[in-house]
Amino acid sequence: MAFTGYNFANAADALPFSVKQNSGEDFEFARSIAVRLKAYIAFGYIEAVEYKANGYNLYNSAAVIDREGNMIANYRKKHLYYNDKLWAK
Repeated sequence: MAFTGYNFANAADALPFSVKQNSGEDFEFARSIAVRLKAYIAFGYIEAVEYKANGYNLYNSAAVIDREGNMIANYRKKHLYYNDKLWAK
Protein backbone atom coordinates (compact mmCIF):
# COMPACT_ATOMS: atom_id res chain seq x y z
CA MET A 1 0.00 0.00 0.00
CA ALA A 2 2.93 2.21 -0.85
CA PHE A 3 0.91 4.82 -2.72
CA THR A 4 -2.41 4.90 -0.85
CA GLY A 5 -1.92 4.20 2.85
CA TYR A 6 -3.96 1.63 4.77
CA ASN A 7 -6.77 3.35 6.61
CA PHE A 8 -10.13 3.25 4.86
CA ALA A 9 -13.51 3.08 6.58
CA ASN A 10 -14.99 0.73 3.97
CA ALA A 11 -14.62 -0.59 0.42
CA ALA A 12 -16.33 2.48 -1.07
CA ASP A 13 -13.62 4.70 0.45
CA ALA A 14 -10.82 2.47 -0.89
CA LEU A 15 -12.26 1.92 -4.38
CA PRO A 16 -11.07 5.23 -5.92
CA PHE A 17 -7.48 4.28 -4.99
CA SER A 18 -7.68 0.75 -6.40
CA VAL A 19 -6.23 -0.55 -9.66
CA LYS A 20 -6.56 -3.72 -11.66
CA GLN A 21 -3.58 -6.03 -11.50
CA ASN A 22 -0.70 -4.89 -13.72
CA SER A 23 -2.35 -1.62 -14.77
CA GLY A 24 -2.69 1.97 -13.70
CA GLU A 25 -0.38 4.68 -12.41
CA ASP A 26 1.02 2.56 -9.55
CA PHE A 27 2.33 -0.05 -11.97
CA GLU A 28 3.59 2.48 -14.51
CA PHE A 29 5.57 4.26 -11.79
CA ALA A 30 7.04 0.99 -10.47
CA ARG A 31 7.91 -0.11 -14.02
CA SER A 32 9.71 3.15 -14.77
CA ILE A 33 11.79 2.89 -11.58
CA ALA A 34 12.62 -0.79 -12.17
CA VAL A 35 13.79 -0.18 -15.75
CA ARG A 36 15.69 3.01 -14.92
CA LEU A 37 17.52 1.46 -11.97
CA LYS A 38 17.71 -2.07 -13.45
CA ALA A 39 16.24 -3.32 -10.17
CA TYR A 40 13.39 -5.46 -8.88
CA ILE A 41 10.58 -3.45 -7.28
CA ALA A 42 8.04 -4.81 -4.78
CA PHE A 43 5.14 -2.64 -3.67
CA GLY A 44 1.75 -2.93 -2.03
CA TYR A 45 -1.44 -1.73 -3.68
CA ILE A 46 -5.24 -2.01 -3.56
CA GLU A 47 -6.16 -4.60 -6.19
CA ALA A 48 -9.62 -4.33 -7.76
CA VAL A 49 -11.13 -7.49 -9.23
CA GLU A 50 -14.45 -7.14 -11.04
CA TYR A 51 -17.05 -9.64 -9.80
CA LYS A 52 -20.24 -8.20 -11.30
CA ALA A 53 -21.05 -5.65 -13.96
CA ASN A 54 -20.72 -2.78 -11.47
CA GLY A 55 -18.98 -4.30 -8.47
CA TYR A 56 -15.45 -5.07 -7.30
CA ASN A 57 -13.72 -7.15 -4.69
CA LEU A 58 -10.75 -5.30 -3.21
CA TYR A 59 -7.57 -6.97 -1.97
CA ASN A 60 -4.53 -5.76 -0.06
CA SER A 61 -2.02 -7.01 -2.63
CA ALA A 62 1.69 -6.83 -3.38
CA ALA A 63 3.33 -6.99 -6.80
CA VAL A 64 6.91 -7.59 -7.92
CA ILE A 65 8.24 -5.92 -11.07
CA ASP A 66 11.45 -7.20 -12.69
CA ARG A 67 14.32 -5.21 -14.21
CA GLU A 68 12.62 -5.14 -17.62
CA GLY A 69 9.36 -3.74 -16.22
CA ASN A 70 7.37 -7.00 -16.23
CA MET A 71 5.15 -8.01 -13.35
CA ILE A 72 6.50 -11.38 -12.20
CA ALA A 73 4.49 -11.94 -9.02
CA ASN A 74 1.30 -10.86 -7.30
CA TYR A 75 0.29 -11.78 -3.76
CA ARG A 76 -3.04 -11.15 -2.03
CA LYS A 77 -2.62 -10.72 1.69
CA LYS A 78 -4.53 -13.47 3.52
CA HIS A 79 -4.02 -12.59 7.19
CA LEU A 80 -5.60 -9.16 7.33
CA TYR A 81 -5.24 -6.63 10.13
CA TYR A 82 -8.38 -5.14 11.64
CA ASN A 83 -8.24 -2.02 9.42
CA ASP A 84 -7.78 -4.13 6.27
CA LYS A 85 -10.89 -6.17 7.09
CA LEU A 86 -13.00 -3.02 6.76
CA TRP A 87 -12.42 -2.94 2.99
CA ALA A 88 -10.38 -5.93 1.74
CA LYS A 89 -11.37 -9.52 1.04
